[in-house]
Amino acid sequence: MASVGPTRPEPGETGSLSGSSEKLSSSAVNRMLMEFLMYFGRAVFLFYPVYLTGYLGLSISWVLLCMMMITWYQKNRQWKDARIGSAIQFVDNETDTINEELKGALQMASWVHFTDVEKANWLNKVLEQAWPFFGMYMEKLLKENIQPVVRQSNGALKMFNFTKVHFGHIPPKITGIKAFTHEVDHREVILDMNLQGMIRVILEPLIGQAPLVGGVTFFFIRRPTLQINWTGMTNLLDSPAFSSLSEDAIMDIIASLMVLPNRMCIPLIDQVKVDQMRFPLPRGVVRVHLLEARDLVAKDTYMMGMVKGKSDPYATLRVGNRSVKSKTIKENLHPKWGEVYEFVVHEAPGQELEVELFDEDTDKDDFIGRFNLDFGEVKREKEMDQWFPLEGVPYGEIHLKLQWLSLQSRELLDLLMCTTDGLSCAMLAVYLDGASNLPALPDITLSIHLSLCLSLQVKYASKDPVWEEGFTFFIRNARTQQLKVQHEKKTQLGVLNIPLTRLLETSDMTLDQRFPLDRSGASSHIKMKVTLRVGTHTHTHTRTHRYSLNFCGFCISWRIKLSLLKSYLQTRHRSRALRNHQGSLGEIELSVRYATLRKKLIVLVNSCRNIFPCSENGTDSYVRMYLLPNQSWIHRKRTHVKKKTVNPVFNDKFEYDVTLEEAQTRMLDVSVKNNRLFHRRERKDIGMVLIDLSQLDLVKGVTQWYTTTLFSLFT
Repeated sequence: MASVGPTRPEPGETGSLSGSSEKLSSSAVNRMLMEFLMYFGRAVFLFYPVYLTGYLGLSISWVLLCMMMITWYQKNRQWKDARIGSAIQFVDNETDTINEELKGALQMASWVHFTDVEKANWLNKVLEQAWPFFGMYMEKLLKENIQPVVRQSNGALKMFNFTKVHFGHIPPKITGIKAFTHEVDHREVILDMNLQGMIRVILEPLIGQAPLVGGVTFFFIRRPTLQINWTGMTNLLDSPAFSSLSEDAIMDIIASLMVLPNRMCIPLIDQVKVDQMRFPLPRGVVRVHLLEARDLVAKDTYMMGMVKGKSDPYATLRVGNRSVKSKTIKENLHPKWGEVYEFVVHEAPGQELEVELFDEDTDKDDFIGRFNLDFGEVKREKEMDQWFPLEGVPYGEIHLKLQWLSLQSRELLDLLMCTTDGLSCAMLAVYLDGASNLPALPDITLSIHLSLCLSLQVKYASKDPVWEEGFTFFIRNARTQQLKVQHEKKTQLGVLNIPLTRLLETSDMTLDQRFPLDRSGASSHIKMKVTLRVGTHTHTHTRTHRYSLNFCGFCISWRIKLSLLKSYLQTRHRSRALRNHQGSLGEIELSVRYATLRKKLIVLVNSCRNIFPCSENGTDSYVRMYLLPNQSWIHRKRTHVKKKTVNPVFNDKFEYDVTLEEAQTRMLDVSVKNNRLFHRRERKDIGMVLIDLSQLDLVKGVTQWYTTTLFSLFT
């Protein structure tokens, strides 16, 4: 994880910077003067009634009464504006709004809304029958596993005790179940169940003998919804301090047991390796660029809400049980962060990026929007760079850039793995099994330090502790970094150093064995599995097809060079065929209308048909749009990429903040582009159309098919 900070000017740029500040000084002074006059006028307007009341000898109660009436009027006005905004939003998104309201109010099952989600009535009957026994199992789990950890979490909970645990008589309902068979390995089945949160069940490996399944793994993809009603010491635990403390501690412990990357595993045959079930290699790494936001809700107000201020926004990003927080931008509704974070993804699709924005205050931070994105979309698109609308607030957008990094091994061993931009070039996965024959010290706390980054503490009274824990580390230089495992308290129990270059010498960059400990007993060992994987991000360029690998230098084998040369020659052949193509290059269907109440131009890219095939399997196409004359990358709109088809269906909606009069003077530049061309001099456009909006009835709306050509004002 790294943050990208502001750049510093070079010494030679001092003069230009000072000159620009002199040019801006007059405008800055004028702006400050206007703000001062506005505040002065407001102050006179507010304090003149006070002066007049004193001058006339009236009671101060009249002033307070007037202020209360003004405040009531403003609050009532905001309430009316909110109702009008909700009505407008309902009109524009009637179908989606009704579906969401029905889903929340009637608690309709998932299979009503999604055709690939099936009913789970039979499973609910099984759960209802087994619910009392599930309660017995959970009571044992809470007392034996969670209770000791809760006591250690805080000094105020040293006497915490589960005297009786009751899960009620009515089990939760599974509202839908979805099975994955085609998208996964042929030796596994994945089930997703909606049960107070999304719980995933993996049946693997499938075997040719009873019981047909080698093991069962289950976990929550996100934190489950948990409600705790305390009994017994009600006066103590129902107090705000202890209730929050105890519930947060238990939630964190449950998350560590059930939420990714941790899993509950039940092996059904002896041949299944528990370490592979409990800690499989991640699917990939997602690099999240938190760039900026715009049009955020202003939460800071002055003078009893009569003067609107700004916000002090910051963002929190959560993936599974890992959460990070950005820096706070003071008094800005259009903040720019420019920070980069990296997250290990264990399940895609499934795991989500959860982004929440808050206004930082001295007492309680105010919520100003959220956004969730399934990593399955990032894995499919490889890279996403766009503005996303915030949910839970009337308006506001956040700009994110997300990159999917695949984890590779042997075929990229020739690369010089190092990075100079502060980001990672590889990922190290460590499964810590246990130790044996440690020096016999009674009942001490054992700390495991991995690369001086993580610490694992357990109580044990023997010399053969078992942990069965997994960890991941981001590597910036695999040639110089090393893994350090250290056992210590007051008396050191052993040290192990593993240079990462040792992993590069193995066939699959994996070590799975017992390692002897230094500075420990004569036969002291630690058992663990260490795996190194290189993070690669595939970019598509128009000149060559190259791998952007975040390394300071690299070597590519001749086999890869020949493959790239073959792709380059094939691309030149396809581009020449495009220029010599006779006849239509395809059609695109667009819906264009103007939302009068919202004052927005709405363009819906529906689909294309019969576009030019750039390969035998079709075309990886997307649509790019500019509302002329704006032609910068900031104003560019583009759809998602639809792969291997000549009849792509997009259904992507875009909005432009323009008045109706201005929209009727604009032109819409639309291009259908190929996402898999390599040569930079060859055209990515496979069809364009230029639409004069003055010829359309924007208020009524138009849905029409347009024939694409090889001509456009802007490419």
